[in-house]
Amino acid sequence: MSSYIDCVLDTEPMAEQIDGVAKHVMGTTAAVVGMKTAVIAAEQEAADHVCANVNRGFYTLIHSQITQKMAKLSSEVESHLLKLGSLSSRLLAIKTRMEHDYALVAARYNALFNTLNKNLRTQISALDSPTFDLITKDAARMTLRNAALTATVPVAQTEALAASQRIIASNLKYQGSKAIDTMERFLGDANEQTRTTARILVDDAPAGQGNATLAVPVILCEYVCDNLDTKQCDIYLSNEHLAPEATRRMAEAAKEQLQNATWKEQEASEEVKNELMRLLAEDKVPEKVKATARRLFAQHRYNTIWHVL
Repeated sequence: MSSYIDCVLDTEPMAEQIDGVAKHVMGTTAAVVGMKTAVIAAEQEAADHVCANVNRGFYTLIHSQITQKMAKLSSEVESHLLKLGSLSSRLLAIKTRMEHDYALVAARYNALFNTLNKNLRTQISALDSPTFDLITKDAARMTLRNAALTATVPVAQTEALAASQRIIASNLKYQGSKAIDTMERFLGDANEQTRTTARILVDDAPAGQGNATLAVPVILCEYVCDNLDTKQCDIYLSNEHLAPEATRRMAEAAKEQLQNATWKEQEASEEVKNELMRLLAEDKVPEKVKATARRLFAQHRYNTIWHVL
């Protein structure tokens, strides 16, 4: 069976001790709060320090990389600029050389074409010299006849009047002499043309519709047309005053006679030679062209055949 013990305990010392413990607990709590505040501040400071260092390191890294790339690109740009400068100088040298060559070629061809133009103008003028003389000399003289003629002043001194009249008379004589020479040359050419026509034409022309003998010139031209010595013959004759049937029969007869004909080498006659020398002497072409024409004429030989069908 349980027993009941009644005792009295004094709690005053325990309460005092607990009171002291409470004070220490409150001090510990204050210390913990202070430590926590210090830790938070330290962590904040450490975080700020780390962030600052990280940001500085990142910016430093980026700046370093940008600087390296700028240096690399700058060196490449400078090398390209040097290369472009070298190419530009080479292109300028090529341009200068091409301009010089073009100037030389242009000058050479300009001189060549000017010479050709002068020779062609001279040769074309020689083909119909009377017409060109009429345009370049006579027409200009007629247009400027007031300047070509000698004029007298309305008032002149007595001692100068005789000299002025002599000048006028001399000019009239000169103009008259030129006119006489022109008429003489014209009449001479006309007479020469008449004599040449008389030698060519037949005197006894056919009368009415009767039979008559006519002399018709026929030109036979035989040449080699390929490398196999194939000969080709062309016949040229006048179709004036001849019927087509007569022309055809004359061409056939000429071909038959050509098969049995013999070509003979012949030199140019003295008349042809003298005429060529006269034309060369009167022509205005350069002396080199004249010498070449004389040399070619001296070396020229041709084959001909004379036959009456």
